[in-house]
Parts: sequence; structure tokens; C-alpha cells
Amino acid sequence: MIRITRDDIPQISQEFDAFLSEYLTDGRSKKKKKTLLDKWIKTASKKSDAENRHYALMLTFYKNERKNIAAINSLNDLRHINARFYKHFRNDISDWKKASKDEKPNKAFGLFSKKMSDIYSDFISYSGDKVNLKNKAIHNPGEWLAKRLTIRTCPYCNRHYTFTVEKNDKRNSIRPQFDHFLPKSRYPLTALCLYNLIPSCPDCNKVKLERTLTIHPYEDSFDDKGLEFEANFLDFSVRIKNGDTHPNVQQLALNELYSQHYDLVEDIYKKAIGYTSDYYKSLIDNFSGLGMTEADLEKLIWGNYISITDDLSRPFSKFTRDLCRQLGIIL
Repeated sequence: MIRITRDDIPQISQEFDAFLSEYLTDGRSKKKKKTLLDKWIKTASKKSDAENRHYALMLTFYKNERKNIAAINSLNDLRHINARFYKHFRNDISDWKKASKDEKPNKAFGLFSKKMSDIYSDFISYSGDKVNLKNKAIHNPGEWLAKRLTIRTCPYCNRHYTFTVEKNDKRNSIRPQFDHFLPKSRYPLTALCLYNLIPSCPDCNKVKLERTLTIHPYEDSFDDKGLEFEANFLDFSVRIKNGDTHPNVQQLALNELYSQHYDLVEDIYKKAIGYTSDYYKSLIDNFSGLGMTEADLEKLIWGNYISITDDLSRPFSKFTRDLCRQLGIIL
């Protein structure tokens, strides 16, 4: 888990919510300032059954809390607002939990969960006439968000690049997937909260599914928790030290995944054997004319960044740094 270090998350969240406001605006009712939420609330409220009326109340709760949701910038706040929702609708949620698999979709919470999931799926790829923010047209909010966050590698595993490539043909555009840190099926209220959306690689998004992690990449990292890669240089196996029972390591199958990269362990070990002061001095002399810094030379030698500040710049950066530390190459 690599920490996403950004000071402007609140600003990005407000911009993201501006896109959402545009999406929710009903073009036929702009003069009345009506939104799609108003339309859905009205439709559900008119139905005679209690489930739809309570579903309308859940939509109303979301409508009233939208500004607070957009302002969330901590995991505690994310959990707190969901706890308030659960407390407010505890009877409905209890009924949903007790219902059979066939009954769940027609319960108030089931209807709300489905609606929020549908809104998210449609909104994140919403194009319309190309959404606008400060006169900048883009293909959809998903591409905009991925590009705005400038995350180059998956913060969950640090094994894959997560580039965003916007093409004229939007069907062929590329961006990372967004994992819901708190699963939207269980916490639908924050399905559209930026702080709940983690840009991730397809592998991590798929393996995590509905699981709940304990380390949020906007707040903490494995380094903060003392979780480090540790290699056995006899057989080139590797594991995450102190990670055997850690929820994030288990839920994302990180030990199992990294065990397949024994070849990288071997490469680092062999480079370490040849990493002598004379060799390092010769590299400085040979590349001095290119204006390369010490950090540039380290990247050249190890094939990666080994500074913690560059962890999200290239895959396997933490892995490389931890093994270099284990070998005594860096402190």
C-alpha cells in the first residue's frame, strides 16, 4: 500500500461534485432547479408500498448530505456519515439483511443500493455533450479524475502502471479503475464520494471485491505501519514482513502475488554484489557529462526509484527500496 500524498484532495472533491451536479441536473427542469434526484424521490414517494416510500427517504437523505459527502477528507468522516445513515435507517437495513436473496432487491435498502450503484456506473463514464469545468471539455468524469490525481501506479499493490490516456475515440481511452474503499453495495451513501474512490489496477479491484481494508491510501501506507518486503537470498523468495496476518496484505493477496517475482529479487541481489564503491565512482565519471544526479544514478543501477517520495512513479519502487535497505545499500 503506497500513500497518495496530495494536499488538494478537498479541491478535487469539490470539482468532482461540480461534475456530479451537472449530471444530476434535469435539462427539462433547469428553470425550476429540479434535479434527477427530485424526480426519483417524487416517483418513489407516489408508490403505495412502504419500501418505496422509505427508499424515497434514503434518496432524500443522500440529497441533503451531498455537500457534506463532497467535503469528506478522512476515513473517520467517511465512516461517520455512513454510520449516521445506518442509524437513521436501521430498521430498513435490518429488514434487508433478514430478507431472502430474492426479496433483497425490492427492500428499501436494496432499491437505494441499486440506484446509487447505477448512478455511479453511469456518471463515471458520463459524456453528454462532453462535461465542462471552467470551460475545459473532457470525455467523462472518470478520465478527468484519473488524470487530475496523476497516479502513475496502483497504490494498493505498486505492481502495475495506472496511466490515463485520453483519445478522440472515447471507447479506446485508457484509465485506471476506481475501487470503492468502503464497498458501494454495503455503503451506497458514499458510492459517489471522491474519498471513497481509489484509482487502482484491474487485478486489485477484482481481488478486493467487497472486502474492507484497514489502511486507506490517502492517509497511511505500509511504510507508516512498518510493513516491509523481506527476501530470502538463498532461494530468492520474498514476503511482506509482519504482513502474514495484516488485512490489507491478506485481502489483496500481496504475499502470493509478490512471491512470483523471484526473478526481480535475483536481479537486485546480483546488482548488489557488483555494487562497489569503485563501480559507483566509475559510473559517476562516465555519466558526469550528462548532468545526472546521484538519484539518477541510483535509478540507472537499480532500474527503479528508491526514494519513498517516488513510490507512485514506477511499479515495484517500494519493493526495490526495501530490498536495497535489507542488503545495506541504503539506510
